[in-house]
Amino acid sequence: RFVLNPYEVLDENFRRYGPVFKASLTFQKFVVALGPEFNQQLMLDSGKNFSARMGYETPLGDFFAGGLLMRDFDEHKFHRRIMQTAFKTDAMRTYVEQMHPIIDREMAQWGQDANFHFYPNIKTLLLDIGARVFLGMDLEGPETRALNQSFVEMNDGVLALIRKDWPGLLYRKGMNGRRALEKFFFE
Repeated sequence: RFVLNPYEVLDENFRRYGPVFKASLTFQKFVVALGPEFNQQLMLDSGKNFSARMGYETPLGDFFAGGLLMRDFDEHKFHRRIMQTAFKTDAMRTYVEQMHPIIDREMAQWGQDANFHFYPNIKTLLLDIGARVFLGMDLEGPETRALNQSFVEMNDGVLALIRKDWPGLLYRKGMNGRRALEKFFFE
């Protein structure tokens, strides 16, 4: 039920148990804490009581091993600080300058598409922006399309219910996407 209608399930549990309750999904047990005060306590975690790695390891670990969400406490803080340089004011101004022509081009095409669907178009736009801004890639080249597709497939694989790297499964497609991205960045 949660996969089909998460808001309804969360609302029912909230009304039944209050803002903190146990849940089970895809053979995993969770504690759900709803509300801004709980989010603040969990996200800031000044007492270092909650492990992000433990929370994200099962759904994301195979796809984002070594990523920022897979690190806790001082190690997380160290790696977050390394990444912060990419998000300083001067860098952000440069990104915005690079983003505007891409956004203008794509939105002009959106207005001409009678069968326009927002989600696939915004996903393509955001991937193109990331490829240009963070990787300096040519957006017209086949390499960018292949890279973006690998990223999409990897993220789709995160949602796989059967988590086996077997041919024909969504998980396998996601892992193939991850392997393609890994190969791209190592090369």
